[in-house]
Amino acid sequence: GKTTTIRMIVGHMNITAGEIAVCGVSVKENFEKAARHIGAIVENPELYKFLTGYQNLQQYARMTKGVTKKKIDEIVELVGLKNRINDKVKTYSLGMRQRLGLAQSLLHDPKLLILDEPTNGLDPAGIREIRDHLRKLTRERGMAVIVSSHLLSEMELMCDRIAIIQNGKLRDIQHVHGPARDEKKRYYIQADDNQALMREAAAFKKMKVDE
Repeated sequence: GKTTTIRMIVGHMNITAGEIAVCGVSVKENFEKAARHIGAIVENPELYKFLTGYQNLQQYARMTKGVTKKKIDEIVELVGLKNRINDKVKTYSLGMRQRLGLAQSLLHDPKLLILDEPTNGLDPAGIREIRDHLRKLTRERGMAVIVSSHLLSEMELMCDRIAIIQNGKLRDIQHVHGPARDEKKRYYIQADDNQALMREAAAFKKMKVDE
Protein backbone atom coordinates (compact mmCIF):
# COMPACT_ATOMS: atom_id res chain seq x y z
CA GLY A 1 0.00 0.00 0.00
CA LYS A 2 2.98 2.36 0.26
CA THR A 3 3.40 3.18 -3.42
CA THR A 4 -0.38 3.19 -3.97
CA THR A 5 -0.78 5.82 -1.26
CA ILE A 6 2.01 7.94 -2.77
CA ARG A 7 0.49 7.65 -6.25
CA MET A 8 -2.78 9.01 -4.86
CA ILE A 9 -0.99 11.96 -3.22
CA VAL A 10 0.83 12.94 -6.43
CA GLY A 11 -2.19 12.41 -8.70
CA HIS A 12 -1.12 9.26 -10.52
CA MET A 13 -4.17 7.39 -9.21
CA ASN A 14 -7.69 8.37 -8.24
CA ILE A 15 -8.39 8.62 -4.51
CA THR A 16 -10.67 5.70 -3.64
CA ALA A 17 -11.87 7.07 -0.29
CA GLY A 18 -11.14 9.83 2.19
CA GLU A 19 -9.31 13.07 1.53
CA ILE A 20 -5.73 14.23 0.92
CA ALA A 21 -4.70 17.83 1.57
CA VAL A 22 -1.25 19.34 1.07
CA CYS A 23 -0.67 22.70 2.80
CA GLY A 24 -4.43 22.86 3.33
CA VAL A 25 -5.22 22.36 -0.38
CA SER A 26 -7.32 19.37 -1.42
CA VAL A 27 -5.63 17.08 -3.94
CA LYS A 28 -9.06 15.91 -5.11
CA GLU A 29 -10.64 19.37 -5.51
CA ASN A 30 -7.67 21.47 -6.64
CA PHE A 31 -4.85 19.18 -7.73
CA GLU A 32 -2.87 21.76 -9.71
CA LYS A 33 -2.59 24.11 -6.72
CA ALA A 34 -1.79 21.25 -4.31
CA ALA A 35 0.86 19.85 -6.66
CA ARG A 36 2.81 23.12 -6.54
CA HIS A 37 3.76 22.26 -2.97
CA ILE A 38 4.91 18.70 -3.81
CA GLY A 39 8.23 17.35 -5.05
CA ALA A 40 8.34 13.60 -5.62
CA ILE A 41 10.27 10.66 -6.97
CA VAL A 42 7.95 7.67 -7.42
CA GLU A 43 9.96 4.43 -7.70
CA ASN A 44 12.82 5.69 -9.95
CA PRO A 45 13.82 9.17 -11.17
CA GLU A 46 13.09 9.63 -14.89
CA LEU A 47 16.23 11.00 -16.53
CA TYR A 48 17.65 11.45 -20.04
CA LYS A 49 20.81 9.36 -19.91
CA PHE A 50 22.25 10.80 -23.13
CA LEU A 51 22.17 14.32 -21.63
CA THR A 52 24.34 15.74 -18.87
CA GLY A 53 22.99 16.16 -15.38
CA TYR A 54 22.78 19.92 -15.90
CA GLN A 55 20.90 19.54 -19.18
CA ASN A 56 18.39 17.27 -17.44
CA LEU A 57 17.74 19.96 -14.85
CA GLN A 58 17.37 22.60 -17.58
CA GLN A 59 14.74 20.47 -19.32
CA TYR A 60 12.77 20.13 -16.09
CA ALA A 61 13.17 23.83 -15.28
CA ARG A 62 11.45 24.76 -18.56
CA MET A 63 8.25 23.20 -17.21
CA THR A 64 8.32 25.30 -14.04
CA LYS A 65 8.04 29.08 -13.89
CA GLY A 66 10.68 31.08 -12.10
CA VAL A 67 13.53 28.52 -12.03
CA THR A 68 16.70 30.50 -12.79
CA LYS A 69 20.28 29.39 -13.51
CA LYS A 70 21.18 30.59 -10.03
CA LYS A 71 18.47 28.34 -8.58
CA ILE A 72 19.74 25.32 -10.53
CA ASP A 73 23.31 25.95 -9.35
CA GLU A 74 22.10 26.27 -5.76
CA ILE A 75 20.28 22.92 -5.89
CA VAL A 76 23.26 21.21 -7.56
CA GLU A 77 25.43 22.41 -4.67
CA LEU A 78 22.85 21.26 -2.14
CA VAL A 79 22.75 17.65 -3.40
CA GLY A 80 26.53 17.43 -3.82
CA LEU A 81 26.75 16.99 -7.62
CA LYS A 82 28.79 20.09 -8.46
CA ASN A 83 31.83 18.12 -9.67
CA ARG A 84 29.86 15.79 -11.97
CA ILE A 85 26.86 17.86 -13.07
CA ASN A 86 28.28 18.42 -16.59
CA ASP A 87 28.93 14.70 -17.18
CA LYS A 88 26.40 12.58 -19.06
CA VAL A 89 23.92 10.77 -16.84
CA LYS A 90 24.83 7.40 -18.41
CA THR A 91 28.18 7.67 -16.57
CA TYR A 92 26.49 8.23 -13.18
CA SER A 93 26.34 5.65 -10.42
CA LEU A 94 22.92 4.70 -9.04
CA GLY A 95 23.49 6.96 -6.03
CA MET A 96 24.35 9.90 -8.28
CA ARG A 97 21.20 9.35 -10.35
CA GLN A 98 19.19 9.34 -7.13
CA ARG A 99 20.77 12.66 -6.16
CA LEU A 100 20.03 14.14 -9.59
CA GLY A 101 16.42 13.00 -9.26
CA LEU A 102 16.37 14.65 -5.84
CA ALA A 103 17.67 17.88 -7.38
CA GLN A 104 15.00 17.68 -10.08
CA SER A 105 12.24 17.35 -7.48
CA LEU A 106 13.56 20.36 -5.49
CA LEU A 107 13.81 22.96 -8.25
CA HIS A 108 10.39 24.50 -7.54
CA ASP A 109 10.95 24.75 -3.75
CA PRO A 110 8.29 22.26 -2.61
CA LYS A 111 6.97 22.27 0.94
CA LEU A 112 6.61 18.46 0.83
CA LEU A 113 9.14 16.01 -0.62
CA ILE A 114 7.99 12.43 -1.27
CA LEU A 115 10.48 9.65 -2.05
CA ASP A 116 9.45 6.09 -2.89
CA GLU A 117 12.16 3.57 -1.93
CA PRO A 118 15.03 6.07 -2.44
CA THR A 119 17.66 3.60 -1.15
CA ASN A 120 16.75 0.72 -3.49
CA GLY A 121 19.85 -0.78 -5.10
CA LEU A 122 22.28 1.41 -3.18
CA ASP A 123 25.31 0.15 -1.28
CA PRO A 124 25.72 1.17 2.40
CA ALA A 125 27.74 4.27 1.45
CA GLY A 126 25.06 5.37 -1.03
CA ILE A 127 22.29 4.83 1.54
CA ARG A 128 24.12 6.96 4.08
CA GLU A 129 24.69 9.62 1.43
CA ILE A 130 20.96 9.89 0.63
CA ARG A 131 20.14 9.88 4.36
CA ASP A 132 22.55 12.76 5.00
CA HIS A 133 21.11 14.81 2.12
CA LEU A 134 17.55 14.34 3.41
CA ARG A 135 18.55 15.45 6.90
CA LYS A 136 20.22 18.50 5.40
CA LEU A 137 17.01 19.40 3.55
CA THR A 138 14.84 19.22 6.65
CA ARG A 139 17.40 21.13 8.69
CA GLU A 140 18.19 23.91 6.19
CA ARG A 141 14.91 24.19 4.27
CA GLY A 142 12.33 23.28 6.93
CA MET A 143 10.88 20.83 4.43
CA ALA A 144 8.59 17.92 5.31
CA VAL A 145 9.87 14.64 3.85
CA ILE A 146 7.88 11.42 3.41
CA VAL A 147 9.99 8.34 2.65
CA SER A 148 8.56 4.97 1.65
CA SER A 149 10.67 1.92 2.48
CA HIS A 150 10.47 -1.65 3.75
CA LEU A 151 13.81 -1.24 5.57
CA LEU A 152 12.64 -0.44 9.10
CA SER A 153 16.16 -0.24 10.54
CA GLU A 154 17.08 2.39 7.96
CA MET A 155 13.90 4.36 8.65
CA GLU A 156 14.78 4.46 12.35
CA LEU A 157 18.02 6.21 11.43
CA MET A 158 16.38 8.63 9.00
CA CYS A 159 12.95 9.57 10.37
CA ASP A 160 11.36 10.97 13.52
CA ARG A 161 8.01 9.24 12.87
CA ILE A 162 7.34 5.87 11.24
CA ALA A 163 3.93 4.79 9.90
CA ILE A 164 3.38 1.04 9.42
CA ILE A 165 1.10 0.09 6.49
CA GLN A 166 -0.04 -3.51 6.07
CA ASN A 167 -2.53 -4.77 3.49
CA GLY A 168 -3.37 -1.19 2.57
CA LYS A 169 -4.25 -0.11 6.11
CA LEU A 170 -2.38 2.10 8.58
CA ARG A 171 -1.53 -0.20 11.49
CA ASP A 172 0.66 1.94 13.72
CA ILE A 173 2.62 5.18 14.02
CA GLN A 174 5.89 5.00 15.96
CA HIS A 175 7.80 8.01 17.23
CA VAL A 176 11.59 7.75 17.12
CA HIS A 177 12.98 9.66 20.11
CA GLY A 178 16.43 11.19 20.53
CA PRO A 179 19.23 11.53 17.98
CA ALA A 180 19.65 8.93 15.25
CA ARG A 181 21.75 6.02 16.39
CA ASP A 182 24.59 6.72 14.00
CA GLU A 183 24.96 10.30 15.23
CA LYS A 184 27.30 10.91 18.16
CA LYS A 185 26.25 13.55 20.65
CA ARG A 186 29.17 15.03 22.54
CA TYR A 187 29.20 17.57 25.33
CA TYR A 188 32.17 19.78 26.29
CA ILE A 189 32.10 21.07 29.87
CA GLN A 190 34.63 23.34 31.54
CA ALA A 191 35.03 23.07 35.32
CA ASP A 192 37.37 24.33 38.01
CA ASP A 193 37.66 20.87 39.59
CA ASN A 194 37.72 18.21 36.86
CA GLN A 195 38.06 15.32 39.33
CA ALA A 196 34.95 16.37 41.23
CA LEU A 197 33.07 16.75 37.97
CA MET A 198 34.10 13.25 36.85
CA ARG A 199 32.79 11.79 40.10
CA GLU A 200 29.46 13.54 39.65
CA ALA A 201 29.20 12.40 36.03
CA ALA A 202 29.91 8.78 36.97
CA ALA A 203 27.07 8.91 39.48
CA PHE A 204 24.51 9.93 36.88
CA LYS A 205 25.91 7.67 34.09
CA LYS A 206 24.22 9.74 31.41
CA MET A 207 26.74 12.43 30.77
CA LYS A 208 29.84 11.99 28.66
CA VAL A 209 32.69 14.32 29.52
CA ASP A 210 35.65 14.92 27.22
CA GLU A 211 38.63 16.60 28.89
